[in-house]
Amino acid sequence: MVKILFSLLLLCILRQSSYAQDKGIDARAAAIPEVNCVSVDALVSYIKQNFTTDADRVRAIYVWITNNIGYDVQRFLEREKYAGILPPSIAEVLATRKAVCQGYAELFIAICKGEGINAIIVSGYTKKQGRVSPVSHAWVALPLGDEWNLFDPTWGAGYVKDDRFIRKFNNAFFKMSPANFISDHMPFDPMYQFLSY
Repeated sequence: MVKILFSLLLLCILRQSSYAQDKGIDARAAAIPEVNCVSVDALVSYIKQNFTTDADRVRAIYVWITNNIGYDVQRFLEREKYAGILPPSIAEVLATRKAVCQGYAELFIAICKGEGINAIIVSGYTKKQGRVSPVSHAWVALPLGDEWNLFDPTWGAGYVKDDRFIRKFNNAFFKMSPANFISDHMPFDPMYQFLSY
């Protein structure tokens, strides 16, 4: 019994320490000066100089994007009109600070690649409240250490209600394990489930 209590206490202390670390990184990422946010190169340079590990850099990228890029509800609602038209470039996403899921994921990956971090875009379907969306979605996968982790900066930025984007930071879609991510994100290609079954 004492071992169990000690283990639980140790786990709580480690979790608090990790949370405190994330809070410090989050505050620094949210405070990136605007002059360093005008291009991918500027963001890459700032993040590289101010965050030391790949894990910290990935956290900074996620926090900056989810706090600075809003969901382009109009583009989503008028998606039929935009069929066959190239999506906004990463430079346009940074200039307008708006994107749909593809833009969020592409920006995330561009900054990661600038940092020398391997990241890939994954496309598939999502499920909310027990219903599979008929509209495809895009998210990010990248290896940290020996394992693949999954990130959805779109869902991490907030949600849409009554055709309005409501910014609400959601940490749940940061560095998710494939086993947990699969419950609401199903890639078109099963290989990108990153599961052995």
